[in-house]
Amino acid sequence: MIIMVDVDGVLNNLQDAVIKIFNERYDASYTINDFKHYSVSECLNKIDAINFIKIYSEKGVYDSVIPLANAQSAINKLKKQGHEVYIVTDAVPCIFEEKVNWLKFH
Repeated sequence: MIIMVDVDGVLNNLQDAVIKIFNERYDASYTINDFKHYSVSECLNKIDAINFIKIYSEKGVYDSVIPLANAQSAINKLKKQGHEVYIVTDAVPCIFEEKVNWLKFH
């Protein structure tokens, strides 16, 4: 079976990392529970949403991103079971290389 796995929020904690950066930078106290919709603009006021979204395209954002618990072992288990596993993701062009390097490292 061919299985395609997303990266952000599936293999890593990008959303948590961006929330932490935003909270430190803007003296806010958002948590993951504040994000009930895929669209950040549905969850935050307009100014916060704009500033929050900008963080996703900042160089260095992946420096604080960590793999989610058991993500790597789950991928390895699928591969050992004979599945073809492909990593699929979307990336802002200016941080594409950073994201690829994160994947290679982890």
